[in-house]
Amino acid sequence: MKFHQAAGFLLLTCLAVLGNMSGLSMSVGADFFFGSVFVFLILRFYGLWAGLLVTVAASIGPALISGHPYTALIHLCETLFVGICMRDPRTRNLIVSVSIFWMIVGIPLAYLFYYHVLEFPWVLTNQQMLKDMLGSIGNATVAYLLMHHLPLTRWMKLPNRVRSSGRIGLRQVFFGIMVSFVIFPSMFATLYEGREENRLIEQRIIHQIQQSTWATTQFFQYGADLPLKSSEMVAVVMDEHGKMITSRLTSMEGMQELAFEEQGRVEQVDLNIYHWMPDDDRPALMKWADSIYYSKQTIQGKSERPWTLFVKISIRPYLEETYQKYNRFLLLSLMGTFGTILAAGLLSGYMSRIFTNLHAATANIPERVQKEEQIDWPESNVHEMHSLIGNMKQMTETIQLHMQEVQSERSRLEELIPEILDSVHDVVWSVTPDFDRVLYISPSVESVWGISPEEVVLDPACWLKKIHPEDEAKVLAVMSELQETDRLNISFRIIGPAGEVKWIYSKSRVIRDQNQKPLRIVGINTDMTKEKATEAKMQTMMRELSILNGILEQRVQDEVQKNREKDHLLIHQSRFAAVGEMIGHIAHQWRQPLNSIGLIIQDVKEAYEYGEIDQEYLEESTRESMRLIKHMSDTIDDFRNFFNPNKEKYVLSPAEMVRRGVSIFNPEIKHGEINVTYDIQDDLRIVGNPNEFNQVLLNFFQNSKQAFQERKTQEKEIHIVGFEYCGQVVIQFEDTAGGIPEEIIGKVFDPYFTTKQEGTGIGLYMCKTIVEENLGGKIAATNTERGALLTLFLPMYQPESDGEGEVARESVAKISS
Repeated sequence: MKFHQAAGFLLLTCLAVLGNMSGLSMSVGADFFFGSVFVFLILRFYGLWAGLLVTVAASIGPALISGHPYTALIHLCETLFVGICMRDPRTRNLIVSVSIFWMIVGIPLAYLFYYHVLEFPWVLTNQQMLKDMLGSIGNATVAYLLMHHLPLTRWMKLPNRVRSSGRIGLRQVFFGIMVSFVIFPSMFATLYEGREENRLIEQRIIHQIQQSTWATTQFFQYGADLPLKSSEMVAVVMDEHGKMITSRLTSMEGMQELAFEEQGRVEQVDLNIYHWMPDDDRPALMKWADSIYYSKQTIQGKSERPWTLFVKISIRPYLEETYQKYNRFLLLSLMGTFGTILAAGLLSGYMSRIFTNLHAATANIPERVQKEEQIDWPESNVHEMHSLIGNMKQMTETIQLHMQEVQSERSRLEELIPEILDSVHDVVWSVTPDFDRVLYISPSVESVWGISPEEVVLDPACWLKKIHPEDEAKVLAVMSELQETDRLNISFRIIGPAGEVKWIYSKSRVIRDQNQKPLRIVGINTDMTKEKATEAKMQTMMRELSILNGILEQRVQDEVQKNREKDHLLIHQSRFAAVGEMIGHIAHQWRQPLNSIGLIIQDVKEAYEYGEIDQEYLEESTRESMRLIKHMSDTIDDFRNFFNPNKEKYVLSPAEMVRRGVSIFNPEIKHGEINVTYDIQDDLRIVGNPNEFNQVLLNFFQNSKQAFQERKTQEKEIHIVGFEYCGQVVIQFEDTAGGIPEEIIGKVFDPYFTTKQEGTGIGLYMCKTIVEENLGGKIAATNTERGALLTLFLPMYQPESDGEGEVARESVAKISS
């Protein structure tokens, strides 16, 4: 049993038990229980044995409440009877099955158990039997509606056989609705009538006790006789010592009737008025019949001492009339219910007859039209049904017309199919399931297999002799599996008419009847020799292509390696060119200090000739000479650090790097009358080699200086800015030399591209290589209104990720130191 089925069974079982633990009370000991609603559902969905098991479990509660097991036995017999009836589709109507059970089995069992075994009075037996019958039919009606109008089988995922058997016809739908319109009001009216009658009995008894108590009190005040006229009433007046003063009792032994309170349950129903019920093992109905209403209160006697007045009334004298009312009402309800069931069966049959006849007339319409059978259409005076029948007639006529067209087209195709099959190159065949007889084979078998159709028909196994010896076992194995798989595709080789090897692709299928019995096997054989040859050529070409790809990949790797070597050579050439330019800068910066030193030497010579040399003069000349020499030495150190060949990476400050670069190029800047400004955030940090960064700056300065010279720019300005943007360091180098022509701006970073007569075309290419490969950034060239704008996008230094064995220092100033 699957999870949903088990969960549904447990849920219905719990509801059955709970439904029988508490019910709707009609009177004391007469309750309507609803557990059998879910027992009927289990009986319908899970079978007879499950229904009997749940009936036993659900009957424990009512047996404890009523004090006897006989009601449970009756319901167990009811479950068995209904379960047997539901196995036969003809007696599967739940409401009718329950009604029949009570008519032929339930009533005799009720009289046997209630009247003879429990010794209920006749009127009480009738009440219990009629109440049980009405409750069972009502529960059956509820279960009937639930199982047929709610998707319980789908919710519990029950097997298809249970789902299909749960479908009902239109007649059953009408039947259930008509019965429910009578049985449910009858049950509610019975409940109301029973409770109302109990309330009226209790009010009459309380009123009599109150009247007797008032009359007794008046007697002791005015001295009249004790007015006790009711024969079912007992009244006793006792003094403070328990001595009887006056009573309806004839002897002292009658006092024992007052000693009953300790032998049962007492419930207060009004002021000083109580209801006592025996507490023994008898059924609740019997105990209620022997119950007593009584009053016990203090009154003032003639001796002005408190006396006790005790008044009691038995309920039994009132029950006979009450039970007769119950039985009349229940009998009327049951008669109305049985009459409704009979009428519902007749009316539902009449109301659904037209639909049943229409269903029978429209069953298998295509097959009946194909056989040209006469269809008897029903007649109806209902406008909607008359229109529906007319539409069905029209639809049938349309189907008949289309069937005739289909039949005509089929006949035409049957004439064309042989012609089509004879004209195709593929071999079409059809054989019996055991391959012992050929039903059809196309003429193309002779050109493909080298066998005539007549040979195949006479000897169905002759084609096996044409199969290549290496593929024969495979083909025979496929033939043995075809009965089980229904469809098979296989490729194999055959020996052609001229002894050549051919490739055949065969597709076959088993055709079965409606009972899945094999009728024939059909298939088609296609000559795939050319395709196989083409496939072999393609495989050879693919192998050759794979070898060629390997050769090309090796050549590409070799060329890449050569290009890398060229790039390194270009960088070295660029550095050598930069070194040459720096030597010119050094010579330019040494020219003035050397002149000054020469003048000092000449002045020493003249001072010596004129006798002007003294200690102070020598110290002054020496100090000035050493200052000039130190300046020349510092110049050498600055240029040496600028082109330090060290490849180690450091944490660099772009602001410090630009300041030092401007300081080194300052003589060139002044000589070229170039105004250089820069605005770079001091907290920016990048990781790289300072020498390579300086080479980029040098190339930018040199390109701007040459552009100023070529275009004879009047306002020579260079502006450098640096800032952070989206986690990157952005450095922009802008000049006022007029910009880069738009037609070449996309090529300025290409190797060997130059617009200068003596240019090498490696300057900006080297800058791009350094920025992208060594600094891990990007470089871009654009134009502004004033000139060219070169932008560097460099990764910002992250302290937590800086490692990998590279040296990290705070600034380039520490490197030079």
